[in-house]
Amino acid sequence: TSIPSVQYFSAVGLSVAYLISMAFYFVLNLTYIRKFLKIKFFVKDILKILMSSGFIGFVLLLLYPFVNNIIMLAAVSIFSIIIYLLLLLPLKFYINEDIRILEFFAKRIPALNKFLLIIIDFLKKISK
Repeated sequence: TSIPSVQYFSAVGLSVAYLISMAFYFVLNLTYIRKFLKIKFFVKDILKILMSSGFIGFVLLLLYPFVNNIIMLAAVSIFSIIIYLLLLLPLKFYINEDIRILEFFAKRIPALNKFLLIIIDFLKKISK
């Protein structure tokens, strides 16, 4: 599937072909892990990630024509990361373990301590 898509659509075709093959590979690995290792996956969490990723992908597709230099690319990247993380809030994606991980990093990285404590307090208020 990749050779015809590259010939007709160049880099975009290659990207789509890669996405399709990686999605297929992901499903095969997920099936293998669930079958042989008896690991349970939280399908709801995976769906929440896919919904947020799909929305961000759509937003990035809309913003693509306006990105014409490295500064604009950096701004759009930071914007999309923030929006992605905020989209997971109403979906109740974050759990207590996530807060504990942030607390660990807040103790270990003094430069980010204040910023991480603000995020931790915000997540604790939201998760109640």
